[in-house]
Formats: sequence, structure tokens, C-alpha cells
Amino acid sequence: MKNDNLRRGVRLRALALFSAVLGVIAIFVLSSLEQRRRAIEEARESLLYEATIAASMVSADLRVVQITVESLLSGRADGDYAKSLPGIVLRISGATNAYLLDSNGKVLASAFRRRTPSLSVPGGLSSLVDTQIGVAFAEAEGGYVLAFVSNLSPSRRVAVLFRHFSTQGPFVTLLSGRGGLMTIRDASGAAIRVDGSSFDAPLPLPGGERLEANFAMPSFPLTVSVGMEKGVALAEWRESLLQGSVFVALFSALVVTLLAYGNRLQSRGLEAQRLASELALKELLFKEANHRVKNNLAIVQGILHLSASEAEDGTADAEILDAAASRVESIALLHDTLSHLPIGEDVMLDEYLGRLLEAIVAASRVGDQAKIETDLQEDLAVDLDVALPCGLIVNELVTNAIKYAFPNGRNGTLRLSARKEAGDKMLVRVEDDGVGYETTHEAVRGSGLGMQIVTLLADQIGATIERSLPAGGGCVWSLAFTQAATRH
Repeated sequence: MKNDNLRRGVRLRALALFSAVLGVIAIFVLSSLEQRRRAIEEARESLLYEATIAASMVSADLRVVQITVESLLSGRADGDYAKSLPGIVLRISGATNAYLLDSNGKVLASAFRRRTPSLSVPGGLSSLVDTQIGVAFAEAEGGYVLAFVSNLSPSRRVAVLFRHFSTQGPFVTLLSGRGGLMTIRDASGAAIRVDGSSFDAPLPLPGGERLEANFAMPSFPLTVSVGMEKGVALAEWRESLLQGSVFVALFSALVVTLLAYGNRLQSRGLEAQRLASELALKELLFKEANHRVKNNLAIVQGILHLSASEAEDGTADAEILDAAASRVESIALLHDTLSHLPIGEDVMLDEYLGRLLEAIVAASRVGDQAKIETDLQEDLAVDLDVALPCGLIVNELVTNAIKYAFPNGRNGTLRLSARKEAGDKMLVRVEDDGVGYETTHEAVRGSGLGMQIVTLLADQIGATIERSLPAGGGCVWSLAFTQAATRH
């Protein structure tokens, strides 16, 4: 149930984060589209404003031309027209030349001499005369021109030619710096491109798609167009889009990282719950096993004591059964000590030996004639492999001292000590001031079963055991070993 709730919580968090990412992406896309539309709209408004300004500038120049031509040529005879042409060009700022034309468009004279002056009108001279102003091509003047034509008489016309306008330079320079172009189109559809210093053939804007705004002059049949590449208009928007894309990418990466981290935490949480469940089950089984072992040891000990009580006092059978029961009790005490320790933790030898001594003395009922003393250094930690053999050895030595050191109701003292020596050495001593042994400083090689057990257990943990007989009587057993078992 807990695992299901954990998985459900992780899925809900993942769904919330995923929804947040989708929401951010959707908002970003919609916002970007709106910003793009707004950027294009602003560019178009700007182009229309610039086309209006440019048309006003051109219209003003053409109005000056119209007034000047009318004032200089009005009322003159046909023979005087050619003489007035230089004055027209000099009076009109920006005029390149002035041609005197016949009714067929042939150049009869020019303000500035040209070898073979000619004027070619894309829509024909009649269309130019009708519209008064339009696009033409004058090879002698260097290319495309804007021609302002005025009728002087049925057979004579004057054409004032412009390669540029005096006011166009700063405006066109500003426009070209933004990647834009300006063109002027007449009523016939012919167009010229306005460069910074002259007119030229119209060229399409590079890059294909473009934005354009047109403004028709109210006073003259000309239309001014200002255009620019759409990419130039969207340059700032693209930069903003790039920055926003980086932010969305970082945000998405953060969310993915959080999702991955959440999944990892979920996996760890599920694994921790599984391990906790397994550990709880193992602890339960371990406690049950300890309980059964404890009960079984108690049953064995009880059977041995019962058998000893049924045997005749003082016989070998009774002694063997009592000794076996005592040894089982030593094992049971160690098992009970271990059952209260965390798995793998060392055994506190001082606590174990103290409880063991109390159990032996209580079972032997020797407390009335022998004084029991202990000198157990605290926190003597040893391996389990050392604690059990050491406990069995102490059980044998203390039991022997109780049985043989104080015969016939003799009073005395039984002392058990344990301390840590240099390094990881341990020293356990069992002392009594009883009747002692007949020989001194003998090696422990007795023929009894108890002494055989002591010798074998000492060899098992790599311990040395010595017996000494003080001059005043009694016996001292010294057991030296290391904290960790050294197997032999």
C-alpha cells in the first residue's frame, strides 16, 4: 500500500512538472508568434511612414520644377526655347539636364551639350506627355532618369531630367543602412530604384520575401515604394526567440533532471522499503530462532539437572551430569547476551563473565563458605569466537575451584578478574586461597574431562593458560589471549 502511494505521488509530481513544461512551451510559442506579428506590423507602419516622407520630399522637388519651368518658358517663341534650357537647369536644384523635344520625342537641343542625346520612354512619349512626369532612359545622361515633361507648343516640349533629388541622399542612406530600398513608379508601371546618388534600374530585394509600403503622390502620377527584407524586420524578434528558446531548453532540462531525480528517489525509496520489510522479517525470524534456542537450551539444562538429581550423590554420573548442565548454562548465558546485541557487534566480556559467575555460584550454593570477588575491567569487547571458549574455560575453572578448593566447609575467597593488557591482549584470572595443588607451576595437562576441555578451548583461540600456586596457599589460573580469535 505504501509503495502504491509512493508511486502514485511520484506520477502526480511528474505529471505536474510535465504539464508545467508544456504550459511554458505553449506560452512561449504563442508569445513568440504574437511578437512576430507585432514586429511585422511595426515594420510595415515604419515603412509606410518612410514612404510618406519620401513622397513628400519628391513632390516638393517636382513642384519647384513645375513652377520654374512655367516661369522661364511661358510666352516665349519657339526659337527662344533652346536658349532658356541652361537657365532652367541652373535654377532647378538637382536637375541633370533639360531637353527640347519635337512632337515625336526627338531631342532638338539640350541645356548641356551631349554628342547624341536621346530620351526613351517605356510607355511611349504620348504616355509621358499625358502624365507629365515618368520614368525614362537617357543614355547620354548615364541611365535611368525621372523626366518632367511640359508642353510648350503643339510641336515643342521641354523635358527636365533628374538622376537624383537634392533631398534624397540622407534619407536613402538611412534606408539602405537598414537593408531597405526605395523605388518610384509612374502611371505606366515603369519604375526606377533610388540609390544614394542616382536613379537605377529596379532590382528585387535579396532574400526573396519582403515587406513593402506604397504611397501615391496626390499632385503627381507617381507612387513611392519603400521595402525591406522581412528578415531584417524580424532580426530583433529572432534574437528574442533565441534567448527564449535557450530559457525553455534550460527549463525543460531542469524538469527532466527533476523527473530523473524523482524516479531515482522513488527507486531508492521502494528499495529502502523492501529492505526494511526484509530486515523486519529477518529480525522477527531471528528473535523467534533465539527464543527457540533459548528454550531448547533450558530444556537440555533441565534434563541434565533432573538426571543428576536422580543419580546417586557423589557418583561419577552425577558429577558428569552437573558439569554438562553447567556448560550448557554457560552457552545459554552467552546466547542470551548475544540476543540483546545488534548483529555483528562484539561481546562485552566483563558483562558476560560477571553474569556467568553469578549463575555458577547460585547453582553451587557455595556463597555461605566462600567469598566471591570480581575485578572486571569495563568495556572489554571481544569477538564471539573468543567469548564462547573463554566463558566455557572460566566455567570449568570456577566450577573446579568451588568443588576442590574449599573442602569440608573450609572458608575462603574466590576471585575472578579480567583486564586488557598492552595492544589487544586480554588477561583473565581465576584465583582462590583454598587448599591448592600438591605441585607448583605444572602445565595444564590433567587427565580429567574438564581440564581436557580447558586445554582444547585454549588452543582453539590461540590462548595460553598457566597455573601458579602462591606460597600462602591457593591456586591462580591465568588465561591470556587476543581480542580476535587466532585459530589453531
